[in-house]
Amino acid sequence: MKIDRRTGTAWLLAAVVLLIGAAGSRMVLQSFGRVFDKEKLPLRRSFETIPIETGNYRCREESRELPEAVQASLNADAHLTRLYRDRRFRPQEPGAWIRLHLAYYSGMTDTSVGHRPEICYTAAGAETVSGEQVRLRLGADGVEREIPATLFRYRRPGDERTESVVYFFLGNGKVFGTPLGVRLLDLNLDDRYSYWCKVEVQTIGVRRGPLARRVASEFLDAVLPAVEACMPAWPPDKHRAP
Repeated sequence: MKIDRRTGTAWLLAAVVLLIGAAGSRMVLQSFGRVFDKEKLPLRRSFETIPIETGNYRCREESRELPEAVQASLNADAHLTRLYRDRRFRPQEPGAWIRLHLAYYSGMTDTSVGHRPEICYTAAGAETVSGEQVRLRLGADGVEREIPATLFRYRRPGDERTESVVYFFLGNGKVFGTPLGVRLLDLNLDDRYSYWCKVEVQTIGVRRGPLARRVASEFLDAVLPAVEACMPAWPPDKHRAP
């Protein structure tokens, strides 16, 4: 299709007007204290302060330094992986071993939120069995609460047995069960800062979803308070744009 000179000029002028309008809108919103680019926040405490022994659980294996290629892919501000043993179970029983993985990010969410079991496990060859949104009931400290989470069930390559992993996100003082909640943090133009942390609990040897939820909930009752204590303080008025 041939476009005459006048039509082409009109399209060019329209594009310029749109660009100027977008830039102008951004400047106006910024003048009212609206924030587009989120700033980073450091952890309040290092992940290393999370106890290696708490309640019925004892850490049996600390994660070794990740290969450079893996660290570059993860691109986290901080991360931690530990293997805990629930001493109420015999070592060979389902639920006796629990893998905790934490990955902390701050600033813009970009593509890092894509690092979750459905993506990473299947990329490594795992077969998806199911994925569902669940509620984890916590309350061992006397304060009952439910947190949203995703339960992902999968099979390892060459293994017909089903494994389960539960994950959720802590971000800007809230808990999100899916990546969507994390992505929406970028759209809040009132907050100058932004952070989020993926909390992943792999219930090793647990095949059934209901048992995976119970095992994960009991473990989080013991460990989550220490994880939350590592997150930045988040009184909204302190971290909002002036």
